[in-house]
Amino acid sequence: MGQATTSHRSKQVVVPGFGDKQSYHLHDQAYGSILGIRDAIVSRKQGFSQTTVVLDPAKVAGLTDLQKLVLADGQPSPFGGVVTGNTVTIYRD
Repeated sequence: MGQATTSHRSKQVVVPGFGDKQSYHLHDQAYGSILGIRDAIVSRKQGFSQTTVVLDPAKVAGLTDLQKLVLADGQPSPFGGVVTGNTVTIYRD
């Protein structure tokens, strides 16, 4: 298994949720592209309005930030989130 923490030099990327048909289509495409990836979640911490997920860097290498978001969420992500390296914060509202 790869390193389970995010490098301090990783850049935060805000990934918007979907609010219209076009943005939902992008989320849906990203979701379809990650369906075969298994056991990529190293840890998950549920909060009140957000969930923080750490992904296995070896399994998510080469994925876009949107793909990491939908992989961490397990579905197209309606509220979006923030991706910092292999750590994803999913917004719930």
